[in-house]
Amino acid sequence: MLNWDELSLWPVYDWPESQKQSVFKPAFSELNQWHYTHCKPYQHWVNASQGEHLPLWARQFKLQHLSSIPEEHRFKTVTSSGTSGGSVSQIVLDRTTSALQSKILTKILGQWIGKQRLPYLVVDSPSVLKSGSSFGARAAGIQGLSFFGRGREFALDDDFNLNLDGLLPFLKQHSGPTASPILVFGFTFILWSKFLKPLLNKGLTFDLPNMIILHSGGWKKMLDDAVDNETLKHHVHGLFGTHHVHNFYGMAEQTGTIYVECDAGHLHVPVWADIDILDPQTFKPTEIGNQGIIQTRSLLPTSYPGHNIATEDLGVIRGIDDCPCGRKGKYFNVLGRIPKAEIRGCSDTFK
Repeated sequence: MLNWDELSLWPVYDWPESQKQSVFKPAFSELNQWHYTHCKPYQHWVNASQGEHLPLWARQFKLQHLSSIPEEHRFKTVTSSGTSGGSVSQIVLDRTTSALQSKILTKILGQWIGKQRLPYLVVDSPSVLKSGSSFGARAAGIQGLSFFGRGREFALDDDFNLNLDGLLPFLKQHSGPTASPILVFGFTFILWSKFLKPLLNKGLTFDLPNMIILHSGGWKKMLDDAVDNETLKHHVHGLFGTHHVHNFYGMAEQTGTIYVECDAGHLHVPVWADIDILDPQTFKPTEIGNQGIIQTRSLLPTSYPGHNIATEDLGVIRGIDDCPCGRKGKYFNVLGRIPKAEIRGCSDTFK
């Protein structure tokens, strides 16, 4: 298998794409073979594709038990958010995979937050951490960022209303232009509907120019309120006076691998991951600037075959090695969800 100690030393965004691919491609090929050997459903998938390691659809983790480890090596299970039908992805982790995902997530976020542990405001309810046998994606996100936080406070109570008794003293304590930064994390729709919007309705403002907000999640419900990414940033600045707002793209199926938005508005691919944009008709990678289906690859999933995934999101690669922010590698934007008709059409490619 891969040398995980060496892999974790790779720089997050410093290598030009050609240098990165010189080490990523052989490592990814090795990971393909690992899952082919150790996961029977994945082996069947590859064989049915004439030996080609085509990406799995993300939804296949909702339909099948996909694991590349013996059951006795299971450490925990991470679940995605449910769909309208109630189905969730079941992501099987052993201790090695879980530790590697946490280590890489820490390295990626450290590029944006720094190494110092910051006062930590969670825009969610404490009840989200009261998981049963499985570990939800929201809980995983909160816990993953806890490494960077201290003195954790929840912005919402168990009824998902503002926890003003805890929130207002927390914000007051860390207010002012010379105050140390605070870290705020929430899933995008909760951040907007349960935190920012109620504060706006109350007419409250705060002096927190050093606040760092990280958020992630779908935008469909946001658009119902006519709130896009730039509008969200505008409201955050009006409420808190901060410009440090970073959306990031990620999924439970590839925990630990996230794509964070820079100040130029682009999502960046870290060295342990890769993306392509697939043509919906041919399922082949498209050129830079063309819209299509986002395919994500990651070196981190070893306990389950989540290393190569066709998402249900549309996106576009904006460029390689030349983002105005100075980070190397591919950078892209997410454009929205794939219409169901297009998903069926792409699935036909495998028949």
